[in-house]
Amino acid sequence: DTVLLPIFALAVFLTACVPSLHPLYTPDTIVFREELIGIWKEKPDDEDSWTFSKGENNTYNLTLREKDASSLFDVRLVKLGEHHFVDLSPKGDALEAAKLGDFYRAALVPGHLIIKVKLGAKLEMQILQPENLDKMLKADPKILAHTYVESDRLVLTATTADLQRLLKKHAESKELWGDPALMQKLLL
Repeated sequence: DTVLLPIFALAVFLTACVPSLHPLYTPDTIVFREELIGIWKEKPDDEDSWTFSKGENNTYNLTLREKDASSLFDVRLVKLGEHHFVDLSPKGDALEAAKLGDFYRAALVPGHLIIKVKLGAKLEMQILQPENLDKMLKADPKILAHTYVESDRLVLTATTADLQRLLKKHAESKELWGDPALMQKLLL
């Protein structure tokens, strides 16, 4: 049976997502699907929402609204074989607008979060499972370049080509990807 994660649970999992230093996309893997544009929620009355709007050059802007905060991302929809993924990276202008000192800002390293998606009547999202990916990498460290920061936080350092190869190969792995969260599009 498929277990549906509430959107707040997905937000919690996103904080435990495995970041990547390099993007998943290359110009030839970026696709644009108009049906992604809109406001997505697990339930219509939820406070949390994911709002995708059209960005520049086949990209999307994402405003992720949680109960007490909003986050802005640049998003690319990536097609690898028959599977779609979104690559989220923090929006640069949001970081610039934040009141942070130069030294603090210099320590921030832009990263990418990767979510497997299926577009249809609902938006199905799955994130990489940090514990299972960690086990895979410990069993075979050469499978994908990575490092650990703060002693235990996994960060992928692999090239885009290596990320694409691994995720395409394991796109159907139930162990590597978490249970799907199903989002419905709000009709305005």
